[in-house]
Amino acid sequence: MRYKHLIFDLDGTLIDPEAGILESLQYATGRMGIPFDERTQFLGFIGPPLHDGFMQILGLSDTEADNAVALFREKYGATGLYRSKLYAGVEQMLRNLRDGGIQMYLATSKYENYALRILEHLHIESYINYIAGAAYKGNGSGKKELIRRVLDQIPDQEHSLCLMVGDTRFDIEGAAQNGIEALGVLYGYGTREVLLSSGASDVVARVHQIEEWVMQR
Repeated sequence: MRYKHLIFDLDGTLIDPEAGILESLQYATGRMGIPFDERTQFLGFIGPPLHDGFMQILGLSDTEADNAVALFREKYGATGLYRSKLYAGVEQMLRNLRDGGIQMYLATSKYENYALRILEHLHIESYINYIAGAAYKGNGSGKKELIRRVLDQIPDQEHSLCLMVGDTRFDIEGAAQNGIEALGVLYGYGTREVLLSSGASDVVARVHQIEEWVMQR
């Protein structure tokens, strides 16, 4: 087996976060009186740091984005995170990988405390050895930095045995920036074309295919 350490993205890879994120975006933009079109703008918030999304997608200033993030988290921390759902087959996949000797980690631009609460709510926290998530103010929430934090927990000589698994170009590019391979998943928010052009070694369409792909290497 070629890989010993798997680093997972959270939103769009292990969980379907749409209901909670959309609810919280609507709450934040509504409180601030900012137009928000979920049909055209929602997907842009999946992957990058939340603060960046408010600035780049909605055109907010740095201060306005700070306020929007605070309002988003007010709603998300109260109810939104509990609306996350595991993709079908995720827990079985994690169990099989662990039983096969794989160590697993999380690299998510989500606020780290929320990521932990989601894992606990969905009863999969025991499969994850280490969580690298954003600080409350969003510091260090780029995928390059998050993946680096995970790699710092792994002996240098084993970095070649690491694989990033994610659904957006941010996951794939963050892996490349740290010199490790990445596997893209198509059931989340990315596309085959974007993931492969960003440098993914391969893509899979179903959760169970992650395990199959890793074990066959």
